[in-house]
Amino acid sequence: MPYFLICKLIHRVRSSMKEDILTVREVAEMLKLADKTVYSLVSDGEIPGFKVGGSWRFSKKELEKWVAAQNRKASENKKARSDKSKYLVCLLDLQGAEPIALKRNLE
Repeated sequence: MPYFLICKLIHRVRSSMKEDILTVREVAEMLKLADKTVYSLVSDGEIPGFKVGGSWRFSKKELEKWVAAQNRKASENKKARSDKSKYLVCLLDLQGAEPIALKRNLE
């Protein structure tokens, strides 16, 4: 294989590796957060990350999976809240009960 093709291949591999691993600042920009918030989240195990010599690094693929999971959870929670509120409104309409009395009956 000619030398220039080997150099081009090495450059392509290095470039793809750089894009796959993110720094705290890049994650902060991606998630629209402050750097300190990213440090806090990764220290608490809220977002996936790993340390390299004392500096936090993040796999772009793992972070994208985490974001997708957070979106699914938020959608499920929103649907559950919406279903519950519809049920309460329906009960209020049917029973004509005061909200406080109804709340006590549901607990």
